[in-house]
Amino acid sequence: MERRAAKRLNLELRVDILEVDGHPVHLTGTTRDISSLGVRLLTAATLKPGATIAYAVEVSQSAEPLQMSCSGTVIRTDPHPKTGLHEVALNMQSYELCRAPAKPRHTRHDDIFPGDSAT
Repeated sequence: MERRAAKRLNLELRVDILEVDGHPVHLTGTTRDISSLGVRLLTAATLKPGATIAYAVEVSQSAEPLQMSCSGTVIRTDPHPKTGLHEVALNMQSYELCRAPAKPRHTRHDDIFPGDSAT
């Protein structure tokens, strides 16, 4: 019987890793499971135990996307045998649910450069 402090949800959600130990980065991953206390994810990034991480989890992909902006610490990192990626366990020291920034949309050349005859 599993004795965890919080119920885990097996969800595959996009994760953007934004900072490692206060340094801006642009890394991505996918959650394996998530709870109110932490997240386990797969990533190509090598993250060392004890590192402080700022990350965002894409919670909804609807017309009004939601994300959880989180901060936490790397608890452990293990190689994932089937994918060659790293399985990383992070605790969740803080989180905030917020509207995700709008995704870039495809824009016509004329919208950016009105009156330009290049098109």
